Amino acid sequence: MRSRTGWLLGWICAALVILPTSARAQHLGRPVVEHPLPLMWAERDEGFYVAMEALIMRMNNPLNSQAVAFRGLWDDTGFIRGTGGLLNVFDVTDPDNPLYITTLFNEPGTSGQFLGTGQVAMQTQDVGGNRFVPGTRFTLGYRLRNGIAFEGNYMSLVASRQTSTAGIMPPVQFGVRNDFSDSFLSSPFYNFGPYLSGPSNDVVSNVFLLPLPPGGGGFVGIVDPDLIDELSTFGGFLVPAYGITNGAEIMEQDLRQRFASSELNMRVPIFQGDVTRTYWTGGVRWMGSEERYRLRIVDFDVDSEGGPENSMVYSNKIKNHYYGVQSGLGTEAYLGYGFAFGVDAKIGVSAENSKAAVKVERGDGLYSTKRSNNQFLVAPHVQGGAYIWWYPIEGVQIRAGYEFLGIFNARRSPSPIDFDLGRLQPKYENMFMSIDGFTLGVAFIF
Repeated sequence: MRSRTGWLLGWICAALVILPTSARAQHLGRPVVEHPLPLMWAERDEGFYVAMEALIMRMNNPLNSQAVAFRGLWDDTGFIRGTGGLLNVFDVTDPDNPLYITTLFNEPGTSGQFLGTGQVAMQTQDVGGNRFVPGTRFTLGYRLRNGIAFEGNYMSLVASRQTSTAGIMPPVQFGVRNDFSDSFLSSPFYNFGPYLSGPSNDVVSNVFLLPLPPGGGGFVGIVDPDLIDELSTFGGFLVPAYGITNGAEIMEQDLRQRFASSELNMRVPIFQGDVTRTYWTGGVRWMGSEERYRLRIVDFDVDSEGGPENSMVYSNKIKNHYYGVQSGLGTEAYLGYGFAFGVDAKIGVSAENSKAAVKVERGDGLYSTKRSNNQFLVAPHVQGGAYIWWYPIEGVQIRAGYEFLGIFNARRSPSPIDFDLGRLQPKYENMFMSIDGFTLGVAFIF
């Protein structure tokens, strides 16, 4: 009896051993693994692996709504638009046949008045918004027999550049006004010197700028041939609207953003089952970002000539470098047919070295001024990702997913322009920076 019972138990054990894996899993109530496990988590010899990924990501835009250009111009001296009585101007080269030229005011207007509607023609938010740009990531790692892996990676995004332009024509429904004042663009820069004064024959004045000759009758005779030609052609005197930024014709702005990151991590398995595994990740990280706002202004004279001496470039550039440590957890679940789903999360803290520089330069390079400053901060960061893995053949893995990276306390400039050119201290703030987007890549295990 005992021998028959032992014989029967032996056959049952043998049957369980040779039962197919899928059938045994069903019989025991465990999930069925249709694809061989060695492609995913089975023990392998130690060796190298390499991965290449294509990225499409966006970096959030820090700019607030700061008005840059207005339609019209400032009359700093009052000699552009006059007041008071009127004078009829004649060419009396031939006293017997005086020739009427124009009518001018005999007194200057209010100094500092703004001529035009003052409509906002351009603001910094015209280069706002978040744009997706391509990028790449390269990973090289080494896996030990016990599942512990060491890897390094480098990712870089193509520079994102957004531009906008304002010109001499306002919206058609508003027009340029009878005095053409809205055909000019002005930006309220101040505290600059003669190097940025702009063209001397910039606008037409309707004020009689010369000493009044003896006589009367409400008219003035002019015999200087140059003045006769100027008044006949333009109906007034040619005067400066002082400053390249006052009474300009073209304003162009752009915002450029760049980001890169490099990591050196160790990955340690914590739990590994038939269809799930969990691991810890920790290491060091470097990140670098650059944001540059640039404004270019060109001021033409009445002959439509705008040489480099009548153009100005204002730029505000911030470079941030982060050096820190990070730690996190990740988990993966096998879905079947060679597919798996995984999530990954990291937190870290970095020392931030921020370098900001504001520069103003004339177009021909004969004048420039610059102000820069460095600042050191502590910047925590968080990162998360969700991925779909596919294991088509042994030694090859394909991954697609979504990633998010957030950096706290990043130094940025939401209002990048300081209109006081004698100070050049735009406002900087410690803000949140985010980079998010999609990844698609392939890995090869050797």
